[in-house]
Amino acid sequence: ACLVYGRGGMRDCFSNPVKEAVGYSTDVIQAVEYGRRYTEKELNEVLSRFHEDTAFMRRSFIEYHMMERESNGSAYWRVLAEDH
Repeated sequence: ACLVYGRGGMRDCFSNPVKEAVGYSTDVIQAVEYGRRYTEKELNEVLSRFHEDTAFMRRSFIEYHMMERESNGSAYWRVLAEDH
C-alpha cells in the first residue's frame, strides 16, 4: 500500500500497511474536521488525498478510536481521545 503525504505530495510505499499506515494516521486525521458529520463519500474524498485505500483508512480511524460512525455507515465523525 502507498501513502501520499506532505505539501510536496510525497509517496511512501510499505510492506505492512496496517502497522505503518496507522503511524501516519495522526497526520491524516488532521484533515477531518471536528464537529462535522461526513457521509462515506465525503470522507473518502478527504482521505483519498492521502491514501489510495480509503476503506482501510476509515476502518483504522474507527479501530483506533479517532472516529466513530453510525452502525449503518451513513455518517462518520472525528472524536477526541478523551471521549473514550
